[in-house]
Amino acid sequence: MTNRKHSLKRHILKNEERFPCQIFGLICTKSITQFVWNLSEELDIPLCRKADIEQTVNDITDYWPYFKFFDEDTETTYSVVRNKGTQLQLAPELRTIDVFLVETNPSLIFQLTLNKLSKTRFVDFCFEVKGSMISQETEYLLQLE
Repeated sequence: MTNRKHSLKRHILKNEERFPCQIFGLICTKSITQFVWNLSEELDIPLCRKADIEQTVNDITDYWPYFKFFDEDTETTYSVVRNKGTQLQLAPELRTIDVFLVETNPSLIFQLTLNKLSKTRFVDFCFEVKGSMISQETEYLLQLE
């Protein structure tokens, strides 16, 4: 039932050609805690640690650190999750990505841009992740709302 709801939602959003979120793939040499601290300091996004994302694949259970902040003024949710778990990757199709930064806003008014992220001292490389770059399962996992 959940998959059916998700595919219907995906179909409707595809027709609008915009998703209520944008996903950035980031490469950085910092640890996840250092990355989150730098992001909080430089972009004024005070992220808080939430329960790790847990997933089991082929009898292997892995965990990915997850951080989140909801900005009430702009109604924007910022989420950060590490791509590499202890044994698995959250998005195996994007192996080189260290961290995903997801910005969700129901009105599609986004605060972050590639230009803003690339000017930070702690991001070595960044790009916007499009739906065609990742599997539907990965895209669903990254809808961290």
